[in-house]
Amino acid sequence: MDLQNARAIYGPCPHCLEGKSQPSKGSHNSFDDSLKPTEPGELLHCDIVFIKGKPRLFSVDHVSGYMMLVALDIKKTGYMMLVI
Repeated sequence: MDLQNARAIYGPCPHCLEGKSQPSKGSHNSFDDSLKPTEPGELLHCDIVFIKGKPRLFSVDHVSGYMMLVALDIKKTGYMMLVI
């Protein structure tokens, strides 16, 4: 109850607010048509997915929709650089 009263009197805690992400407007409009990729390879969506407990590198090209799934033996940075 004391915490609720303090928040009502003094407002939210500035230290608590520092750790929370706040929405911000970037330097460009996200819906600007001129920024959309027009050529294959300009924008790739990649993630590591696990199929039957084994890591796979999954990627999709935004423009063409081409998908690729690469089997990985291990999930280490150096190994993935060799595969790509």
